[in-house]
Amino acid sequence: MSHRPVSPPRILERTLLRPIPFVLGWRAMLIIGGSLGLMTVAITLLFEPFGTDQYEHPYRTLMLSGYALCTIVPVLVFHALDRWVYRFQQARWFLANELVSRPLMVLAAVTCNWWYSHRVINDIALSRRAWWFYLLEISTPYLLVLLPLAVLAALVLAWRWPEPPPDAKKTWLLEGENQGEILRLVFQDFIYAEAQQNYVAIHFLKDGQAELRLFRTTLSELERQLPQAVRVHRSYLVNPQRIEQLQGNARKRRLSLSGVDHDIPVSPSFKP
Repeated sequence: MSHRPVSPPRILERTLLRPIPFVLGWRAMLIIGGSLGLMTVAITLLFEPFGTDQYEHPYRTLMLSGYALCTIVPVLVFHALDRWVYRFQQARWFLANELVSRPLMVLAAVTCNWWYSHRVINDIALSRRAWWFYLLEISTPYLLVLLPLAVLAALVLAWRWPEPPPDAKKTWLLEGENQGEILRLVFQDFIYAEAQQNYVAIHFLKDGQAELRLFRTTLSELERQLPQAVRVHRSYLVNPQRIEQLQGNARKRRLSLSGVDHDIPVSPSFKP
């Protein structure tokens, strides 16, 4: 039986919608933003590029240090937006999110520095042409130096000191209809749930070991109690953070979960 080749647009869509870890927290972003801001100020004070040597002010060093805030603030604002998007997407972060968020963050920092340079330092009227000139002629040399360092710092921080994603430590209370059917767990320990007639089998981790609890309830009720979980099939509710691969065609698809040795069936109506 021959399989129809996957079209390039479909391959691109799968690549962009591939889940990736959300491991950079407030500490990491503060370190990255602060380091970039301080390096920007250091380059400006030491080398005095683009006519900075002509700038005179009683508090010259303090005024030029304002460029650091123009870098730190956009980084932290965008990180707050990233965390909101992560929650809105039911605790998922995709490659597409990363490819959109990071360039916009850089553009916001450049724009903030442009505004500070024109209005605060030089007292020049703002214009679109001036913004383009600042972006292409002034910011580019800085970015060529600072962006590789920022990427390297992000990789090191994510590898050595990964931070839990938003709400990772929040405890969820799951309850069944029978007396004593209570389960408290953090969402990252939830693996998946399977409907079995009048019961739901809940698969989760406890002290790193796989556990199973059988509750008399419905999958819809469990979905209400655990809103971050994703309904991929009428009989299955999964943790989206554990999705490793989605395979198959439009009529018959299955997904693999980390820590699970068998595939989970996926409804044709499910969209990742």
